[in-house]
Amino acid sequence: MKESKQGNRSFSSFLQCYIQYMKFCRRTEGTAAARAAFKKAREDPRTTHHAYAAAALMEYYCTKDKKVAANVFELGFKKFKHVSTSLVND
Repeated sequence: MKESKQGNRSFSSFLQCYIQYMKFCRRTEGTAAARAAFKKAREDPRTTHHAYAAAALMEYYCTKDKKVAANVFELGFKKFKHVSTSLVND
């Protein structure tokens, strides 16, 4: 049981790194850099729906572009439709 808690913690840290990196890129280099960071996160097989939710919310609140945010959420729904606690619950 102790190992699974350790594994979850490192997995959570991994996701937080991608999310914080996207936010950092947006602050320092702009929206295009944040989108490039999200593209890297999407290509990583360890990424979960949390990265999609963070990217969509960042698009919505920072660029005020509802269409782009909706598209990111749609990508997340399509990729993680098998996850029962999908993007709706985050």
